Amino acid sequence: MADRFPIILNTNTNQLQELPSGDILDLTGSGIKSSGITTYTTSAQLNLGGGTNINTGTRGDILFYNSSNTIQKLSLGSSGKVLKSNGTDLVYGDSGQTANVYYVSTSGQDASGRGGSVDTAYRSIKYACTNISTPTATNPAIIFVKAGTYEEASLPIVVPAFTTIAGDSLRATIVKPASGLDSGGSIQNNRSTLFRMSNATVLQDLVMDGMGGYTPGSPAYKPENATIGGTYLALNAASVISTKSPYIYNCTSFGNGATGAVLDGALHSSGNRSMLFHTYTAVHSDGLGILLKANANAEMISTFTYYCTVGFACLGGSKIRSLNSSNAYGEYAVYSAGFDTGESANQGTVKGTMLTYTNVLTQDFTAGEQITGGTSSATAYVVNVQAEPKRMYIVQKSGTFQANETVTGGSSGATATLAAASFETNQSGRILVTTFSSSADAGDSLQFASTDGNAYQIQSVSSVTANSVAYHVLVFSTSRATPVPTNTTVNVRKEFSLIRLTGHDFLQVGTGGTDTTNWPNNPTQSPAQADQVITNETDPGRVYYTATDELGNFYVGDQFKVDQATGNVTLDASAFNLSGLESLRLGSVGGLIGAAVGEFSTDTTLSQNSDTKVPTQRAVKTYVDTLDDITPLTGLFTLAGISTVTGTTLFSKQLNVSGVSTFHGNVNLLDGDRLRVGSSEDLQVYHDGNHSYIAENGGGDLKIQASAGSIIIQRDNDHEMIKANVGDSVELYFNDAKKIETTNTGAVVTGICTATDFSGASGGAADFPNGLTGTTASFSGNMSVGGVLTYEDVTNVDSVGIVTARKGLHAGGSATISGTAHNYNYGRGAGGGGLSIYAAESAIEAVSTDDGTHGASLLLRTAVDGVSFNYNPTDNALEFRSYTTTNDNFSIHGTTGQNVSNLKDMLKATAGSSVSLYHNGVGVVTTTSSGATINQLEFSQDTIRRSFTNSRIVFHGSNETRLYHAANSQIKLAFRGNGDVFRGAVDAAAGYIQLKTGADESAVVARDNGFTELYYNGNKKLNTENGGVFITGICTATAYYGDGSNLTGIVSDKIFEGDTEVECVDSGSGGEVIIKADNTSVLQAIKGSEAHIGGKVGINQFSNRKSPLTVAHTHASAVQVNLSLTSPSVNTAGGGTAIFMKASNDISTEERYGTLIKSERSTNNNGSPNFIIMKENAAASGLAEHFRIDAAGQVLPGADNTQNLGSSTKRWANIYSADIHCSNKGSSNDVDGTWGDFTIQEGESDLFLINNRSGKKYKFNLTEVN
Repeated sequence: MADRFPIILNTNTNQLQELPSGDILDLTGSGIKSSGITTYTTSAQLNLGGGTNINTGTRGDILFYNSSNTIQKLSLGSSGKVLKSNGTDLVYGDSGQTANVYYVSTSGQDASGRGGSVDTAYRSIKYACTNISTPTATNPAIIFVKAGTYEEASLPIVVPAFTTIAGDSLRATIVKPASGLDSGGSIQNNRSTLFRMSNATVLQDLVMDGMGGYTPGSPAYKPENATIGGTYLALNAASVISTKSPYIYNCTSFGNGATGAVLDGALHSSGNRSMLFHTYTAVHSDGLGILLKANANAEMISTFTYYCTVGFACLGGSKIRSLNSSNAYGEYAVYSAGFDTGESANQGTVKGTMLTYTNVLTQDFTAGEQITGGTSSATAYVVNVQAEPKRMYIVQKSGTFQANETVTGGSSGATATLAAASFETNQSGRILVTTFSSSADAGDSLQFASTDGNAYQIQSVSSVTANSVAYHVLVFSTSRATPVPTNTTVNVRKEFSLIRLTGHDFLQVGTGGTDTTNWPNNPTQSPAQADQVITNETDPGRVYYTATDELGNFYVGDQFKVDQATGNVTLDASAFNLSGLESLRLGSVGGLIGAAVGEFSTDTTLSQNSDTKVPTQRAVKTYVDTLDDITPLTGLFTLAGISTVTGTTLFSKQLNVSGVSTFHGNVNLLDGDRLRVGSSEDLQVYHDGNHSYIAENGGGDLKIQASAGSIIIQRDNDHEMIKANVGDSVELYFNDAKKIETTNTGAVVTGICTATDFSGASGGAADFPNGLTGTTASFSGNMSVGGVLTYEDVTNVDSVGIVTARKGLHAGGSATISGTAHNYNYGRGAGGGGLSIYAAESAIEAVSTDDGTHGASLLLRTAVDGVSFNYNPTDNALEFRSYTTTNDNFSIHGTTGQNVSNLKDMLKATAGSSVSLYHNGVGVVTTTSSGATINQLEFSQDTIRRSFTNSRIVFHGSNETRLYHAANSQIKLAFRGNGDVFRGAVDAAAGYIQLKTGADESAVVARDNGFTELYYNGNKKLNTENGGVFITGICTATAYYGDGSNLTGIVSDKIFEGDTEVECVDSGSGGEVIIKADNTSVLQAIKGSEAHIGGKVGINQFSNRKSPLTVAHTHASAVQVNLSLTSPSVNTAGGGTAIFMKASNDISTEERYGTLIKSERSTNNNGSPNFIIMKENAAASGLAEHFRIDAAGQVLPGADNTQNLGSSTKRWANIYSADIHCSNKGSSNDVDGTWGDFTIQEGESDLFLINNRSGKKYKFNLTEVN
């Protein structure tokens, strides 16, 4: 449809016509009502009555009604502004801010004046916590952390007291440690602590990630031995938990090797030392869940750990109360150890010792009564008696009990027999007798002050009074292996570490971290129920829990377990108490076996014969003890299984035993009654009224066997009759005297063996027609004697063959052994009898059988004379003695083979006179009364030794020449004339050779260090030295090299030593000394003037000086130059003067092992010189510059970036500086491996850091300290 103009009334023409183009339709007082769309062309405009042109404006402008009810245009606000109402109009402005409400977002900025709104949010949580206003209990603060990942630098984030940090949602807000070091600057940020929580703080709805470093110690379940590493949550040491615990709500933490929380109670000396966890999950593979130590506290609701090495741990008296929590996977679930060291212990004292007895007590001792030893009469008071192990705990002992004696109770009359060994010891096991001023309680923890250091849980406490002293008997839950002496101090504490778990869940604990858990597949490491709860038996730490595991098994601590797979219920009998139960059904749970037990009966006769009553131990014991009064109803008394009967048992009927029965006392069988053994009753033991029998009535043998010892048949008086030793002999006795004993080769008969006949290998009766008694035995074969063969009343033993004595041949008294031997002619006559003895080693052994003081002798003689060889045990000497008293001479002759026609002397000893040694029959040495005569003395070695002082070798018959070793360690060669006067001597003493005159005065001495001395009349006059000769006195010479031809009376002003010349010159006004080397002046010293040094001059330190060179001046009124150094090159670039200080006296190389201080110009003849210190630490490596003050006065190091100002042990007290410029250009740092260039500058109220590489500028965050 085409566009149309509206129809109007033209009053001028009184006609209806279209509105002409260009006219205005005036609808004042009226309006336009349109049900369709009103369209304006592009060039059309809509002008409102208020003068607002809605067709013009800026993008984003809006229209609104103003206070005049006209439409007004509102321009778009600036960036970040929000449209809001001021209560009258619409305006642009900042978003609304609420006091103590702050925001952090990833698009925020850490700057002052921000954080109050989402649009002006902070960038980091740490900055927000540091810069918000101080919250209070009545005006708490909250910091909303918007969704995103936040990498926080310079940890930890210290959350102010009364502040909540809330993320957008659990998995939308993630907080991590940034790279670099923490705020302390010493450890990596991801090994620090993420949040330190203060009093009344909250952390909720966020994820923590990025920490690590937990390293288990040994054993792995002890976090106190581990390296903790990065931790997400901890207490703030500066904020005591005084009103409300920090609250961790709906948070999760991740990280391999991370630690969820460490609550250290030692950070606070007061307050709760606590934290609350509600819906917190720690997923830390091989890390740590939550650790409490030093009396810290935690409450946990729905708190879960996954894959942790240890889930929950309490140390040092800390406590955890957990509801509906879980430990899944990982190595260990919960661990508790230690007690609060700040608790004042309740101290007691161990009292008494422990007696061990052996018998079964038939009467109980009364606790507190006195006992007395039957043999020793020792006394003590018994406090506690245990049946198994058999122990009596005693106190106030008087005297010493003895082994195996019987002790008797003074009031009870009970008796006990003490053990044979170790019957009295210090207390051990589960019982301990003590005294306390304030009694310990059940459940307390006890530790010994001076023994093994272990701690034990007290299970029960009872009191006993003995001799008016109150004793406390403690029973422990575990046994003590280490005995505890009396009077040992014990410390009892109540504040031990405790973890209480209610409704807890253990899921496959022991399967390890994520690698071995292998979820969702089967783990590669098996679960371990023993690792669910870890406590040390000898440690007070405890865990109380009700829990289920992955199999649905239900636990109440260690005392109660329900195995849901089998239906078995396990109870700890030592801790099970049935008091209060009306009945107890024993037998299979849910089955038909068993009966309802309603009573523990004390009936000692068992006459009630009830299925609902269980007799007590005393009732059963009494019943068995009185068994003599019971007659079997059926006539057959049957014992099945293991039975014990005490007392005399008389069986008038048959006794049928199956199993093992023990009878204490006699078992009486009547005459004719038999003890029958075996299914056919083959073995029978009985008495028929006259005789006793052990009979085998079957077809087998009657065997009496023993595995050790002997089988012995004795009379009633213990006299032995037959004795069979196991594995050895059988012995027959007559009236307790052994007569026959078998051996491995036959038998031994003690006494006379009489037989009517004899048969054997030698011929039997033919050899012994009259039996053995009094006959002569003749053997044609061999006879072997195992023992000693003694010939009584036998004059000779005549053997046709060889008599072999394997262990010796003994001739007693004056018996002789003779025979025919080889014939040797020694020139004493022809032939002769003898005895030849052959042996592989010793042929003859002469042994004395006396007490060892008389020795042994071997005598070789004829009927006339001989010689004896004697062993003298007193002197341990071999002696040679003549056989006759008329001739004590002794000679040794020698020859070759058996030819005695050419005997030659070797040694002759004349009694009371000389001893001569021969060589090939010729005498060479003969002793005399004063020494020895030697025909000829030859030395085959270079040295002849004599151990006596002043031993001498004398040459010439008149002793004029002697060589000897004197007492003063000198070797002297002396020449003696008439009398005893020395004419001359050469002494070789230690270190020199000395020639002396006849008056014993030194003449020449040559010493081993190179110099020689010449003497006159005993006084040294000349000695040689390394540089020449030193003369004492006047030296007169016919010629002299120098200015004078003769030294006598001439004084020279020049001294020459090689190429060195010293000249003394008299200049008229003063003396002058010149020292030249190689004809060049090196030192010129003029009186009253200055000294000039050229070349190298070494000045050494004398022994009596502390400084080798001292330069001083006499002007006291002003500072003067002591030492002036100059050089021709001082005005040349690179020229200057220097001082070289050496650590050696070698001046040949001036640039070795020393320090050089020099002044050097950098330009020609102008500008200030450089002051330089150079040093060398190693030989021949050249001097290196260490320090410089340049011409501009700047102090510079010797090289760039290599030297330090001070050290870790030598620090400057203060450094006063303007700007500080830091750069490690050319190297890298230890954190991220980069280098930097920064300048620190000071402002009026701030410190600024300028990055010279990037040009960026930073301001230090300074906190005023009040």
